Amino acid sequence: MPLTFAAARLISPREIEEFEASHGIRLPAAYRQFLSSVGAGPAFIDRFGLGIEFHAPAELREFSSAVFTNAGPDPFPRILFFCSLTSRGDFGALDLRSETDSFAVFSHEENPSAWADAARWSSFAAWVIQLVDSLGESDLP
Repeated sequence: MPLTFAAARLISPREIEEFEASHGIRLPAAYRQFLSSVGAGPAFIDRFGLGIEFHAPAELREFSSAVFTNAGPDPFPRILFFCSLTSRGDFGALDLRSETDSFAVFSHEENPSAWADAARWSSFAAWVIQLVDSLGESDLP
């Protein structure tokens, strides 16, 4: 089945730095590189229009707020939700509470208020590699 992958736009280093400064955070190096070389936009979109949507940093505050509407306190920016796995209704996020590159996919079937504590944190870079190798079908490495 043919899949599409189209970067809506690349995110400049200046945009990344401004986002970090405005929220008092530092993004993991692998995610910063992803933003500047791949960017934001749809990936692995199937014939039904479902796949993965990578959101631009300027959208992340509003995106996180929407994810947590009626679902408990919004952990933004400590836990940074930045992609939607639209084929399943799940979300990808980075844990910025630690110095390590911590990424997890959160299931829409679980209680969002417990996501951060129950997460199986992994490496964002490893997830992207496995995602490409599996043509968008991988959850976690």
